[in-house]
Formats: sequence, C-alpha cells, structure tokens
Amino acid sequence: MSIDLGILVLRVLFGGAIAAHGAQKLFGWFGGYGIKGTGGFFDSIGFRPGTTFAALAGLSEFCGGALLILGLFTPLGAAAVVATMIVASVSVHLRNGFFATGNGIEVPFLYASAALGLAFTGGGAFSLDAVFGLKFATEPFVVTSQIGAVTVYADRAIVTRTAQLQLAAGQVELVFEKLPTSLVDQSLQVSGKGSANTTILDVNARTTFIQATANPRVKALEDEIETEQKQGRLLSDRVAVLKEQRTLLGKIETAVTTPPGKDSTAPRATFEEWQKLLTFADDTRSKLATETQTLDAQQKAHEERLNALNAQLNELHSHSEDGRSYKTVTLRVASAAAGTFDVALGYAVQGASWTPAYDARLHAEQRAVELTYFGIVRQRTGEDWKNVALTLSTARPSLGGGAPELSAWYLDVYQRRANREDVAAKSAPAASAPATADR
Repeated sequence: MSIDLGILVLRVLFGGAIAAHGAQKLFGWFGGYGIKGTGGFFDSIGFRPGTTFAALAGLSEFCGGALLILGLFTPLGAAAVVATMIVASVSVHLRNGFFATGNGIEVPFLYASAALGLAFTGGGAFSLDAVFGLKFATEPFVVTSQIGAVTVYADRAIVTRTAQLQLAAGQVELVFEKLPTSLVDQSLQVSGKGSANTTILDVNARTTFIQATANPRVKALEDEIETEQKQGRLLSDRVAVLKEQRTLLGKIETAVTTPPGKDSTAPRATFEEWQKLLTFADDTRSKLATETQTLDAQQKAHEERLNALNAQLNELHSHSEDGRSYKTVTLRVASAAAGTFDVALGYAVQGASWTPAYDARLHAEQRAVELTYFGIVRQRTGEDWKNVALTLSTARPSLGGGAPELSAWYLDVYQRRANREDVAAKSAPAASAPATADR
C-alpha cells in the first residue's frame, strides 16, 4: 500500500510539472511563449521548421505528463518524457556541463531519471492502468507443481517435478517456490514440451529467508507437541492431587488413633468405629494406588509420544535450518505463440538414502524357503513423496564420472640381472688344463 501511494505522489507531482512545461510551449500558459515564440527558439538552434518541432516537443511533454498523472499507459507516457529530455540534453544543455547553475544537463537528467523509474514500476494500484487491467511488464508466474518421480541413491535423491502450464506469447519467468534448502544448485535440469513452441532461456536458484515457519510439517509437529505438553501438565496436576489426598488420609489416621490427653473429655473410639476407619483407609488407599498406577502408565506413554515428536521436529530443523529458509528456482522461457507447456524440473537433494533388506520365510509344508528382497527408504528433505514413481538405484553419483588418472609405463630393452652364481664364476681363477706331450 505504501509503495503504491509513493508511486501515486510521484506520478501526480512529476507528471504535473512536465505537463506544465508542455502547456507553456503549446498554449503560452504559465508564462510560456506558445508555439510561435518557442518555434523561434527551435529555429535558432537548428531545428527547422521551428514551429513543427515546438509542437512536437510540447505535445510530448503535455501528453506524456497527462498520461503520468492519470496512470494511463504509464510506460508510454514515461517514454515520451525520456525522449524529449534526451533531445533537450544533447541539443541545448550538454555543452554547458552537468549542473543547472550553468544551464547544464542536471534538470533534464533528473526528469528523465524519474520518468524511467515510472516506466519500470508502472502506475501502481491507484492508476487507470490498474482499473482497466493493463499490464505492460510481465510478472513472474508462480508454478504449482507436483513431484512425479524420485530416484533414490545411497546418499542423495533426484526429484522430478512436473507442471502443465498455459502460456501467452513472449517471455515469462516461471517460479518454483518452497523447495528444500538441501537442493544442489548445480544439479538443476529442466525440460519441456508443448504447443507453445517454447524456448528455455535460463534457470537459476536462490535461497529465500523467512521469519515464520514455512514447512507445514514443522507447524503440525509444533501443534502436536503443544497439545502433548498440555496433557502432561494435566497428568502432573492429577498426580499432585493424589499425593495430597494420601497425605490427608495419613493425617486423619494419626488424629483418630492418637489417644486423648489427660484433660481431654473426648470419648474413645469404639471397636465399630475402628473397623469403619480401617475399611475407609483400605478402600481409599486402594483407589489412590490404582489411579496412581494408571497415571504412571499415562505419563510414560505421554513422555514416549513427546520424545518421538521432539525427535521428528529436531530432525526436520537440523536439515531445514529451523524452517526459516527455502530454495526458489526461477525459469525464464520465451514462447513463440500462445499454447500449452509441460515443464519438468529435476534436482538433487541431500538427506535421502536407502538400504537393502531381506526377509526369509520358511514354508515347512512345501519344504521351501521364500526370500523377499526390498529396500528401506529414509528421507528428511522436507518434501512429501506421496504417490510418486520411486526408483532405487545402486549407482554412486558422488564418485563422479571422470576417468581415473593412469600411471606411466616405460618400455625398454630387457637387461638380464646377474645372480650370485654368475658373479662367483667370473671371480674364480680359471682351472689349468693337463699337459700333453708330443710323441
């Protein structure tokens, strides 16, 4: 509301000032020179015929300012003002520097800046554009998606969300809100098909921080914990009441069984009164003991439920940063024509895993053993995987797909290494041959 009021004030005051400048040139109002006088000035700076350019400048300022005041076709009115200020700056003020004291470009620069800002913000809620439903800027489209498939690995999961959209021609931003904070930004994958001939331009993710608890599961657990805590206080109060009743019963027994003093005139209790007292005390203690046992069992069950709820809440908080943040994925697309667009968004999340399990059953009559193989899936991503196509994979995405580094192998001519026998043979003296005589 305050932003719309600020835009309204800026439109009316700024648009009124610009329209007054136009009225000076067109009608000679507010001390102006009219078309004839203004045309002579335009002739002097090289814009001929001067009256034609004076009329164009006056119409741009007067009509542009009027459109800004009304908030009607706000970007068009702002564009007319910006164009007029650019021409004025270049043709008249630029050679005099920036500041208005020397007739520089300061004033037209400020006017153009204000008009440019209104072109981006639009006319706001208090404008004719809003009354007639005219939209000149494409607003982000918040996508309502459903989880269609999940592939669970040993240390993560790949989640695929799908949505069916009806798009108009042109560019639009598709926003997927309240995604898990454990979403891996680098894992985003987007695909789509449809009759709109849509091109996916880019996709990005950002973390959005909030003040209140955003996760409905966290809110539901907090409400259940509060209910259990109230029930626990009621049980504790009842235990305290039983304790007081037990103490009061002991005081009654003490008072009745204490013999009266020497000066007391109170009569002694009869045998029948003693029997009634014993019966009353026995019945009352039995009732108190039975209720105490019931309360002990209820308190134990209450503590187990409360501990289980706190464990679930702590698990969600530890992974979702206390529910004070979530991921938002923005997808920018361009459609050549209006039509349907079926989009699929895939991303990896931490906090999910699965382990294999086996169940063996012996059928004695058939003399057979039935072996069942299944998987136990655990996930704390903050999303509900209900009615999804679930796939369990033994792949290890964390290992990556890069080829291993190979060590170098060197090839050379084989050199036989000498052993001890060879060394000993070379070092021993040669044996002398036997002498022979010539006959």
